[in-house]
Amino acid sequence: MLLVSINTCLWGQNFKQAKKKPLEQKDRIVQKDSINKLSQISLPDRTKAKPATKELWKPLPQFQVEQNFIPRWYALENADNPTYWQGVKTDRILICLKKGKTEIDIKFLIDKYSLKPTKDKSMFIEIMNFFVYEIPNASKEKMLEIISAAKAIDFIEFAEPDMIIESQTCNPNDPYYSSNQWGPHNIWADSAWCYETGTNTWEVIGIIDNACDYYHSDLYNTVWYGYDFADGDNDPIPINTSVNHGTHVSGISSGKIDNGTGISGMANDTVFFAKVTTDADPLLYNYTAVINAINYFSTEPRIRVINMSFGGTSINAALQTACDNAWNNGKLLIAAAGNVAQSGNPINYPAAFSSVVAVGAVDVNNNWSTYSSYGTYVEVSAPGGDGSNGAGDIYSTLPNNSYGYMFGTSMASPLVTGLAGLMFAANPSITNSQARTILQQCVFDFGATGWDQYYGYGVVCAYCAVMAAIITSVDEITDYSEINISPNPANDVININLPAYFSEDKTTFELFDINGKLLKSLSIQGNQTQINISELPSGVYIIKVTDNKGVAVKKFAKN
Repeated sequence: MLLVSINTCLWGQNFKQAKKKPLEQKDRIVQKDSINKLSQISLPDRTKAKPATKELWKPLPQFQVEQNFIPRWYALENADNPTYWQGVKTDRILICLKKGKTEIDIKFLIDKYSLKPTKDKSMFIEIMNFFVYEIPNASKEKMLEIISAAKAIDFIEFAEPDMIIESQTCNPNDPYYSSNQWGPHNIWADSAWCYETGTNTWEVIGIIDNACDYYHSDLYNTVWYGYDFADGDNDPIPINTSVNHGTHVSGISSGKIDNGTGISGMANDTVFFAKVTTDADPLLYNYTAVINAINYFSTEPRIRVINMSFGGTSINAALQTACDNAWNNGKLLIAAAGNVAQSGNPINYPAAFSSVVAVGAVDVNNNWSTYSSYGTYVEVSAPGGDGSNGAGDIYSTLPNNSYGYMFGTSMASPLVTGLAGLMFAANPSITNSQARTILQQCVFDFGATGWDQYYGYGVVCAYCAVMAAIITSVDEITDYSEINISPNPANDVININLPAYFSEDKTTFELFDINGKLLKSLSIQGNQTQINISELPSGVYIIKVTDNKGVAVKKFAKN
């Protein structure tokens, strides 16, 4: 984290666009520095990084959620869904038994269908007790026959065909992505982008930093709003190109993805940039401006996540109160942990406040960056560079439509902020607490097993986090796992089956698109209904179920 950091453009009160005319070329100072704009690095082998298991996660009491196992027979539910069968192997079946049961207990089933045992089976029978078999003369019809027979046996928890799992990457066409941007690559952002790139209309990322050149070609269509909280005007443009920190941070979180230009940021969300340094002293963050910016962001409903790539070593009540208020208003606050590990490693604020996610830095090989502050407050880590002032650092936007390398936890923080933007875009219904838990759980576990003071819970996994956000329920009052939507993915209609106790009350079903727009609503008496979706385009949708016991939310896909 460079001690001073701010980011991107003006917005004005009430989300009104407030861009001013850009600086004339003659007024722009050409940056003369040691940044090697031609330096490149081969993308590292990221397959060695394995996602951490949830067993390694140390849950805080307020994040503990328990769910009972619900038997699932997806193959039977999707018997007539061609999309489902395109993604499975009909010649291999997995049969999961209740604890204590063995293959001997299903010998009659094995013999009846001439199933051939394989070497594949559960390694942890106390968690899942399953076995995999090959099916001779396999077909979809035979698979369904075997599964139907298995469902009639009370000690078989489920049976289903092997799933076809493919490596999915959606590489953007931005020219510097494959040659210079090892950071998003290392956290599997390209796989996350197959499912979500950001809405650019709904969720808004708030960035607090020193200034932002929002006329940069990679930022012009993402940085739409801004305000100069230090000078009291609505233009957060940098006074010269040496004031580059906020522009660099903005590119990491929100540089336009897949526009054929420059780099790829983490999310195509709209950005509100809060400038908190004066033009008279552009390298010193104004304390009052920072607090005012946080307070303003806490009141704007469209802002979901706030990046703070700055900090100080003295604890401060006003700063803590502003952060706590923003958290209580539903904002997810992300901050750089600090770059002072080799200077006594003092605690950094606001990163150390409990209402803020502190982000440490790692290098291209996922080693802890030795400058990155460490301690009990470090929550997660992300690529921040090795401090070489070259290809081992983080490549992003700079003023005057240029690009270059910088390093620090200031660079790691906006990578996590952009990832949070993807999560909120994938599921606008999740809360800041749920998003924070997902970030903690969806990591690559380096260093000591589980949480440690250098990596926190681990290095964030973008693909894992976005997928977790998609399936997260907005409300835990009703067990959403008991809601069955079939087929899923669907074509023209969806069938919704609810637990029997729903039949006692009038139930309301609401259908939303992925941006939270209500598409249709109906009320029924009972626990089954069918909804026609033939008029909807392909995409991901949300079903919200409400009765007098509570609320539940579940997603489905439309082919």
